[in-house]
Order: sequence, then C-alpha cells, then structure tokens
Amino acid sequence: MIFEKIFTVTEESTAQAMNSGDLPVLATPALVAKVEETAKDSIQISEEETTVGSYFSIDHLAPTVIGRKVYLQVELMHQGKKSYNFSFSAFEGADKKKLIAKGDHRRVRVPRQKFLEEAGK
Repeated sequence: MIFEKIFTVTEESTAQAMNSGDLPVLATPALVAKVEETAKDSIQISEEETTVGSYFSIDHLAPTVIGRKVYLQVELMHQGKKSYNFSFSAFEGADKKKLIAKGDHRRVRVPRQKFLEEAGK
C-alpha cells in the first residue's frame, strides 16, 4: 500500500534554518520528519498504542529550493507483529521525474503509557 504526501519547501525547512547545512535548500532532517509523519499517519492502531521510529536510511540525492513542491511516496513493504517496514521515494515536481531522495524506515508499535514510564516521564 502506498501513502502520499505533498509539501512545499519553506525557509523553515532549509538546511540553513535547521543548522544541518549552510544552503537554503531542503534539509535532510526536514525530509526525514515528513517521511516519519507519513508512515506514522498510515498506521491504524488503538488509542492506547503509538508507533516510534526505530530505523531510518536515506539517500538524499538532489537539492530542492524554497518554494518547490515535494511529492513523497511511502510504501508499506512488510508488517510484522509489532513492526512496520516502509520504503520511500521523494520527487520534485508533479511529473515525479526528478528523484530527490529514497530510503527505508521502520516503526515499532508500543504501549503509550509504558513507553513514557520507561522514558522517565
């Protein structure tokens, strides 16, 4: 199953603004956050549970400047008892010809309260 999200590169999502680089282009951490958000939103679980990211790999292949739209596709590749493995691709432009990033992401289902207790909250 493929889940899609479209977002626009803003000044706040640049490497300059996030201090992950010096240029006004889409920051890798901003792209990672969008992938995680899309994967998280695709998972249907009970209110007592949530998912947390446990693995991420990314090849950030090309820069994307402020004002450009990014088309993100996140595909659920495997669902285990408590884990969800995704692959993703990010493109610049509606024609999806310019691949700007690709990679893999894993999320793990956890009980909300127990997770927070273990974190010391």
